[in-house]
Amino acid sequence: MTHKLPEQMTLNFEPPDLEQARNRPVECLGITFENDEERRACFLEKLRANLRDPEFREMEGFPIGSDEDILALSDPPYYTACPNPFIADFIKHYGKPYDPNEPYRRQPFAVDVSEGKTDPIYKAHSYHTKVPHLAIVPCILHYTEPGDVVLDGFCGSGMTGVAAQWCGTAPESYRRTLEALWEKEGIGKPRWGARRVVLNDLSPAATFSAANYNIPFDVREFTRAGKQILDEVEQEIGWMYDTLHGGAGILPAKKILEKAGWKPAPLTEFKQTQRDLPHWQYPGAIFFVTFRTYQGILLSTESRSVVLNALKYWHGSKIHLFSAVVMPDHVHMLFQLSTDKHGHVEQASSLHSEDLSKIMHSIKSYSANQINKVQNRSGILWQTERH
Repeated sequence: MTHKLPEQMTLNFEPPDLEQARNRPVECLGITFENDEERRACFLEKLRANLRDPEFREMEGFPIGSDEDILALSDPPYYTACPNPFIADFIKHYGKPYDPNEPYRRQPFAVDVSEGKTDPIYKAHSYHTKVPHLAIVPCILHYTEPGDVVLDGFCGSGMTGVAAQWCGTAPESYRRTLEALWEKEGIGKPRWGARRVVLNDLSPAATFSAANYNIPFDVREFTRAGKQILDEVEQEIGWMYDTLHGGAGILPAKKILEKAGWKPAPLTEFKQTQRDLPHWQYPGAIFFVTFRTYQGILLSTESRSVVLNALKYWHGSKIHLFSAVVMPDHVHMLFQLSTDKHGHVEQASSLHSEDLSKIMHSIKSYSANQINKVQNRSGILWQTERH
């Protein structure tokens, strides 16, 4: 559930001091409180009493969780992390009974609505099947009046609630654009003003997102917490994104660390990579690898000797080569990555983060360069994949 926000708490993301606003008297469901914390404390006690009722907990869709967890997440009566027992009070206070003597007539809303997904409000939190709030606003303006109660029984991340509030907080530029479009389509001028909304969803994650999209929050505190997280992340992994500007251009972080004497940690666990084919690597494993020439290019006798020498180059240092066969258009090799006394896969600063793919790249790259010279050709020699 959302309520009409004071002007200083609208979705402009740059409100005045929210702490000061929270210390002012507030009215909620016809009750006046000295401040917002008093309002929250009062309704938390009411919610706590409901949670003690066994019948209340037997309600269909009731989440699994302790009373304290539900209370900690809730901000009653506007949001509860369980079926909301205050909805009837909300409707009674803010709604109005149907009056058959009051005419209500709307033509079907037959206007194309096209909105992108780049709006900052939309991108604040991802959710499957999410609809931009600006795509919902025209429908709410067309079918409802300011102050009406809108129900979204499958609210997802709460964009209907955002749209209902946007009807009262939209900037002047948006209002002029929409009014011009409606005039062109022969639709009457919209009646601007916030609508109240009841949001419901079986998913606790959905209602939690919806509540945080629609209930006022302290932007400064949110910014402080976000900056703290970013600072912690930067301290832990920021070095990965450092660059060095010098005569050789921009050097990536790995080369900077390499110059400082850093060496990558040895591979000690299963690793899987994939291009068109999946590739598995496990420390200490013996590999039977086959790779082929590109489009069946045939290797001369001299070229096959180049390949065999390339295969033997790392023998005794980075790999233990058991056997190798070089055919005119493909190569077989049986080998094991060298390990140290601890059983770790050998590392080499010259090859950076050592693994099977780096060894294969070294062999194929060197041999291709040399064979192109031997056979007086240029271009691709080996297929990119191996198996």
